[in-house]
Amino acid sequence: MRLSIMQAVCCVSLLVTASLPGESGHGSDWLQLGTGTDPVVVDAEFGHYDGDSVTLRGGVALDHQIGTLKAREAILTRASSDREDQFSRLDMQGNIRVLMTAGGCFHCANAELDFNSLTGRFYGDDFQEYVTYTDNLNKEGVEQSSLVLRSRHMAVEMNRLDSEGDEPLLHNVQQITADQNVTVDYNREFMAAGDHMVYQRYQNGWDADDGAVMPGVIYLRPSDFYGVCQVTSRRGDLIKAQEIEIDVPLQIVTFDKPKGAVYVAAKEEEHQRIDFSSETLSWDQRSNLLTLRNKVVLYQKVLGKLTCTDKALLCQEMVDGSRELKWIEATGTTEMTYLDEANNDTHYLVCHGRVYVDASNRITTLDAPSRTDGMDEKNAIGKQVYFEDCRGMVYADHVRLDYDLGDDGVAPKKLTVSGNVKILNRSADGSGSDGPAIQYALADVVEYVPGQEQMVLYANEDRRVLFYDRINKVQVSAPAVNVRRDGTTGKETVEGIGDVRFTFASDEMNALHENFDFEAAYR
Repeated sequence: MRLSIMQAVCCVSLLVTASLPGESGHGSDWLQLGTGTDPVVVDAEFGHYDGDSVTLRGGVALDHQIGTLKAREAILTRASSDREDQFSRLDMQGNIRVLMTAGGCFHCANAELDFNSLTGRFYGDDFQEYVTYTDNLNKEGVEQSSLVLRSRHMAVEMNRLDSEGDEPLLHNVQQITADQNVTVDYNREFMAAGDHMVYQRYQNGWDADDGAVMPGVIYLRPSDFYGVCQVTSRRGDLIKAQEIEIDVPLQIVTFDKPKGAVYVAAKEEEHQRIDFSSETLSWDQRSNLLTLRNKVVLYQKVLGKLTCTDKALLCQEMVDGSRELKWIEATGTTEMTYLDEANNDTHYLVCHGRVYVDASNRITTLDAPSRTDGMDEKNAIGKQVYFEDCRGMVYADHVRLDYDLGDDGVAPKKLTVSGNVKILNRSADGSGSDGPAIQYALADVVEYVPGQEQMVLYANEDRRVLFYDRINKVQVSAPAVNVRRDGTTGKETVEGIGDVRFTFASDEMNALHENFDFEAAYR
């Protein structure tokens, strides 16, 4: 039988009054909160009704369609439009826990709930400083992972779900707004922090098969230019941004104007730091893929500095519990700069097509754009891969570098360039790094092995390699040319292979003049 509010309060009070010292003295009865049709079950040690409000103290617990609400003290207040046994506002104090029927739990010191508008405000105090909201990221039967939101204040909007038949009504969280020292702990994978946060539930629902129960997006932003908006991890990662967006079920984190660093493990190496900045960054946690777009800058001590105008993808993989760099891909106009401290030299690369760094197999490839990339032949002219160091310059359609990692960084094993290769050497030892080129070559494929101090130039069938030394007046035309350098004396030896000629034909000399500006060498 349903009792009136006066009977309920009297019942609670009588139970407390009749209790002996040291006994529990709990009582319970029915009330109605808000516009819902189902009443709420109240349990407390003390209750008082003054005609407009009900005051409850001691082990307060209310079971409602929203969920189970627990606190040390609570006050139910009637609005002017409420019936005699209906209360629309609930104020709670002391060790508050609100367990939502559809999942999720609020824990704080002070709370205000409006059952008509289905809104709530949660606060901390001097003894319980932060408000905490915890929710599971997966349904039962799926490996559990959690999301924990913390701040000094949270405002909540709830939504009443449709029910079928005699099933009870459920309520879920539609929106959470938080400010003052906000943090988001995403299953201990990373910690996001900001001055302001908004969680917005998907408007069109969520029908994913992965069991996600908190479908929505979290937005974080700083209060001003010097405010907090960042993501950190236990590995030491730190990414700051002007705004951060976390798609909870898809596990994708998006950054606006990001700048920061991530750490990756290297085989037989200590963790390496990769610094970066860009206009936007999308971090797919499931596939361990970072996508940076526009004005991208990447720097790693081992690989050097990479900048690109379009986008760069950085893929990681988990190996024996450690996150290793798997590959990097860049498109658009990409520049790579590597400082060779051991030889006091800077290596500079420019690629207008695709750059791919296979960190797992330690192979880097660079490809110039072609018609297959949507670029016509006219626009592809002048877009070759370009390489320069103190010894000279190389132009080619394709470049491949096989390397190892040494104590001083990248240790090249073999360099292969192919496709309309043009070489301009300043000097054999790099002493003429500021001067004009003294050697010129045209070839289809060039292989260079640094340890052997040997460069072999090849021509495709029915074509010839052209090698010209301007200082020594040496001309070589052959199917292949082998250039060796003596590591002790620094002296170079040029050897033609196959049908060798030491004087260029007129068409060969024309080809050299079309590809090289010899007059610039004398200016």
